Amino acid sequence: LKREADDKHRQMIGSLETERSGLEREVEKLRSFEREYRSRLKSYLEGQLRELDGRTGEAGAAAPAAAAAGQPSGQQPGQPQGQQSPGQPARSPFAPGAPVGGDSPSGPPQQPQGFGEG
Repeated sequence: LKREADDKHRQMIGSLETERSGLEREVEKLRSFEREYRSRLKSYLEGQLRELDGRTGEAGAAAPAAAAAGQPSGQQPGQPQGQQSPGQPARSPFAPGAPVGGDSPSGPPQQPQGFGEG
């Protein structure tokens, strides 16, 4: 009976060792995947930031030229302020010179009612 129990014990231990080594390999594969994923994500995000910086640099270079001409960025000479030329794409609300804070084109944005009170 004792020998039978020892044999069963050895089989169970062997089976558990095999399962453990398989799980350790799987954990290492997942760690490797995580490292690669993080690296790719970081590269992608850095590329997006470089692209954004490039666009900001392009818009920043256009703004002084428009200001020197006395026109807001993206506005044609002789055109009333706040209107776009026909065929000109709509300007992003995040573009330089876009109004901030709702209807008021000047001054800092106002805090919505109910926030920051009390």
